[in-house]
Amino acid sequence: MAAAEEINPGGVVRKAESDARPDAEESLGGLLAQCVQRERLSLCLPTRIEIVEKIAIHLKERAVLSGVCSAERSCGLAIALTEALMNAMVHGNLEISSSLKDQGYAAFGELLARRSHEQAYAGRNVHVDVDDDGTVCRWTIRNEGPGFDVQAVLGQIAAQDVADLEKTYGRGVLMIQAFMLDVHWRDEGRTLVMSMKRGGAVAAEQTQVQPLWQETVEQILMDCVEDGEGTEALPRRANGRKHPRLMYTRSIQVLPAGCNGPRWAVARNLSLDGLAFVMNAELHPGEIVEVLLETQSAVPARLWLRLVRCQRLARDFYDCGGEFVAGPAGMTAAL
Repeated sequence: MAAAEEINPGGVVRKAESDARPDAEESLGGLLAQCVQRERLSLCLPTRIEIVEKIAIHLKERAVLSGVCSAERSCGLAIALTEALMNAMVHGNLEISSSLKDQGYAAFGELLARRSHEQAYAGRNVHVDVDDDGTVCRWTIRNEGPGFDVQAVLGQIAAQDVADLEKTYGRGVLMIQAFMLDVHWRDEGRTLVMSMKRGGAVAAEQTQVQPLWQETVEQILMDCVEDGEGTEALPRRANGRKHPRLMYTRSIQVLPAGCNGPRWAVARNLSLDGLAFVMNAELHPGEIVEVLLETQSAVPARLWLRLVRCQRLARDFYDCGGEFVAGPAGMTAAL
């Protein structure tokens, strides 16, 4: 008998008991995926930051069980849902601007803690509507805040340097766009609608990882865990991915061939197979690029990627992914 967590529409978490075997659950999921013609769900959530992750996981698991997305895409869905719910609560209902982080995270945290206990702000709700029509699933997330100028904010995100995304704002929006088929706002920015086509899968070339860079990547991931970064294992792809991906969202530097200097980018995930990242320069599948990843030492790790995809997210931002390969002229990854 295994314990599982269930979340009711009010955001209250309770324990439930389940004796279902993994193979039985997998069989049920496959059956539901074939049977679902339309499914709807509506939630009214209190503005409580501590429930965001649990709600996102609940919605992700529901989507996998009913065949909206495969397990390999589900973590991307969870990331998009987490970002969307967090934005609705923090920036929408609590009316806290990400630009406050420019004054330091202490100021941001103090205002967040104070408004989380002020009824005028914390008394607002976040409304979540899920509509799966059998072809496309849409998540509509609405807050009760004052809204914002969508075009102005998207313009600011597109205009800023990628290296600044960690310091100010915008990375969450780019992450949502990276994982979803369509993303748009309405109701003066209070309502976010994002969609995913049912059953689709992101194709990516795979290659066997050589010991050349394996030790380097393993050390980088260990350093992240020691630093307290939330590196969460992502599901393996059904097409035979040999190594699990981990969430890795640090700033990196990318050196395309023929470029005079490195370009800043923000990583999405990392594995012993390769790396995914967002940057404000277009690359080309098949291109070999050098990447520099920060380490605990003063010298960054040097690795080489063969690009397998480069998809446009916004005006000047691209979602890129590649597989690790041996460096030119026998050069090796180094710390």
